[in-house]
Amino acid sequence: MSRLPCDSWGVLFFCAAVVGAVTGGCAPGETPLEPLPARATVGLGHLAPAIPAPTKAPVEPLDELAEKAIDQAEQLIAAGKARKGVELLTQAVDEGTDHPRFLRTLGLGQMQLQQHDKARKNLLRAAQLDSDDLEVQLALGKLAIGAKQHQEAILTLRVALSCTGAVDEEPATGEALLLLAQQLHAQGYWTASLECYRELCALIEQY
Repeated sequence: MSRLPCDSWGVLFFCAAVVGAVTGGCAPGETPLEPLPARATVGLGHLAPAIPAPTKAPVEPLDELAEKAIDQAEQLIAAGKARKGVELLTQAVDEGTDHPRFLRTLGLGQMQLQQHDKARKNLLRAAQLDSDDLEVQLALGKLAIGAKQHQEAILTLRVALSCTGAVDEEPATGEALLLLAQQLHAQGYWTASLECYRELCALIEQY
């Protein structure tokens, strides 16, 4: 049996979803139970609301000690040692520091520690200061999914994929596409979901 290309599986998935919605699971020839939802045909580029242009607020540069502490904290968090990373940040950097890199690193560490409320607060502020940050937007999307805020998750993941860092070779791009596809499908945006799956399949086949 020949293996179907990834893109073909996406088409089959979409067709199965549409047929199931139109027939309501009925046998052929029976009266459909429900019409196809209008949102099922909305393409990814036509979802509302429109994605705003990236913004970056002017901020004071970090001093050398703060930069060094953040560098070390990022390495610790990436190694799964978030508690040490967060402790280092809070000890070495002024708590009131309003800088996107500090807030991002602190928020990602808190997220790893399951301190979701603190993480969301810091990551939201980081996004306000610099919305063109794939890592921050992806993390906020994950937090929204965990809180079952599905529309917020969809919007945030769309913002993530609009970031300049969301290039094909970046693993976070694929993760954002997968999460967005799943959220769109669960909310009935099947055409938009299919587009995400097809983009993801293209990345998988390329890399």
